[in-house]
Order: sequence, then C-alpha cells, then structure tokens
Amino acid sequence: MANLPLDTIEQYLQEIIKLNPFDAVVIVKSREDEYTVEMLNDKAKELSGNLFKKGQQAHSFFHFIDWHQIIELFRFPKIEIKYMMVNPSNVLCAVYVQRIELADEQYYSVVLRNVSEHIEEAFEQNKEIEKHLNFVEHHINPIISLNLNGEIIYTNHAATRKLLESNSTLVGENIFDILAEEYLKPFRALFKNTLKGITMGMPKVMLNSKMACEKPFNIRTFPTYWNNQVIGIHIVFNSVDDLFIEDGSPYQLINYHDQLTGLLNRKALNEQWTDEFSTFNDGLNIALLLVDLDRFKKYNESLGKDAADKMLKM
Repeated sequence: MANLPLDTIEQYLQEIIKLNPFDAVVIVKSREDEYTVEMLNDKAKELSGNLFKKGQQAHSFFHFIDWHQIIELFRFPKIEIKYMMVNPSNVLCAVYVQRIELADEQYYSVVLRNVSEHIEEAFEQNKEIEKHLNFVEHHINPIISLNLNGEIIYTNHAATRKLLESNSTLVGENIFDILAEEYLKPFRALFKNTLKGITMGMPKVMLNSKMACEKPFNIRTFPTYWNNQVIGIHIVFNSVDDLFIEDGSPYQLINYHDQLTGLLNRKALNEQWTDEFSTFNDGLNIALLLVDLDRFKKYNESLGKDAADKMLKM
C-alpha cells in the first residue's frame, strides 16, 4: 500500500505516472463501488482513442478492454498481472493494478503494457523449439537431457524403450548414479568440458546393474543453450558392437549411422520399421520416400572422391 507524505494527492499521482514512462497508465478513483478516471498519460489516451474528461466513468473509458477483468483486479489486487486484448487493434496488453490509499481516499494505478511484439517473438521461438523437440522425441537413438547438476530432466521415447524396464522412468535420477562405476571418472571429465560449451564424445559407456540395459553405448554430449548461456546437456546414446582388430585391441562400431554423413543408415531404417510400424494400427497409410542422386558417379569421377564426399556432407 502506497501512502507517502507528498504535498498534494495530485502531485503524488503524477509521480506514480512518471514511474512508468513507457507504459499506458490510468489513475482510477474508487468510492462506494463507483469508479472514475482521475488522471492518465498520453499512451493511455492513445489506447482509448476518446477525449478524456477528469471524473468520467471508468467503465466508459475502458471501452477498449474487458472492464470486468479490470474490476477483478481492483477487488483482488494479489492477482499481479492479467493479459487482455485491446479492441479493435487486437494488441495484447499485460495489465497490472496497484492499490493506493491517500487521505482516506482509495485509488488504483492501472498500468497497461503492449506485449504483442514479445509474444510474436516468443511464438516464433516456440515453433523452432517445437520442431527441435519433435525431432528429439522421435529420434531412433536414446536421448536424455541433464541440468547443470547432472539430474535427468527429459528422456525421449527411444531412451524409455531401450534403457529401461517398462513402467519406469529416468527423470529425476542423476546421471552419475546410473553409470557403471568404471566409466564415472572419464564421464565426469566429459561432463565438465561439455558445460564449458564443448561437444564431447565417449567411445564406450555402460549403465550400472540397477538398469535393465546391459549393452555398451557410444555417447555424444552437446551443451544446451538458453540466452547464450549453457543451462544443461543433451546426451545421445548410440548402440555399439564390441569388435576386435588383429592385435586384440577393442574398438566400437557405431551401428546406426553412415560413417561419412552421420545420417541414419539402412540398419536404422530396418530397426525403426520393426519397432515403430510393425504394430501400426491407427488406420492411416504409410509412405516410404526414396531419394536418389542421379549421375553422381560422373561427379565423383570428374572432381574426385574428396570433393564428392564434401558434397554429400553438405
């Protein structure tokens, strides 16, 4: 409640308006459930579009917005912000009300801020985020997201299916609690470097005995950014086979990706088809699109294999 010792009520209310130079501000007086407009700034005049007369009925002044929602803010001032459309311009405003008591009189400062541009920017950002999340959710490889402490905050469908027993979840677990002990030390170094913004890889890692999956994985870690700050990590798990070269040293073969382009290969298609579409029963048709590069052999022969490889990776 504002009740500062200024010389006059008018001076004080003017000071309230000056505190919000970039917003529309309307000072409303309340007396026995009757509301009148006592003062406003130029931005509020622009929103209303009508000539302002001190003492006019507030409901007629606020013809451009939902007056009943304004009344609700007057009666329940703990509701800090409401979002309302301004007619007929369809501008979205954030509306905030502050109760003011001066000399036994009740006033309200109504602040309206145009947030349409910010909403449009957020909407466009959300569309891009939605595309990304859709890609992650339907990726054939298990993907989990960690916060800065290593707690798992998200798993895609493949992670739930391939890393866990049915009816269980990884969300809420800490990544350091589910890895096999012999892989903890190198993973801590990888985790630390990823938080510095470096994409990292680990040729082999296994989960501990508490987890249902006993297969080894090759993992890649990617820093997650928000407003140019690293806020977490994505981990992509690639299934690997343990093979051995002639001298007996182990190496891992990544099963599902083309070595040159990193794209999913035929094995990935076959497994995805088996996992996802063998029980397809929603009544819709399934289409398989095949894309071929015509006369690529001539390109390869004329410019050389290195140039051809570069083109394939573009």
